[in-house]
Amino acid sequence: KTAKKNVAVIANEHAEKFFRGEDIDNADILQMIDCEENNFVLVRTESGQVIGSALLAEGKLKNLLPKSRRLLNI
Repeated sequence: KTAKKNVAVIANEHAEKFFRGEDIDNADILQMIDCEENNFVLVRTESGQVIGSALLAEGKLKNLLPKSRRLLNI
């Protein structure tokens, strides 16, 4: 099944930033599909891969990736 709402699409280049545990600014979000402020969203790359979830608040995606799963060095 595919999600039809609460999906944020980011550029492939920003996926690395997401995996490091950084928040994604609103300017870096390519598309928001039926997203509501202060709600959880799926984060998807422009190539269609779902890479995680985040909280959409204060105009940015707040990363919810656990610290044990974040990349330290690339």
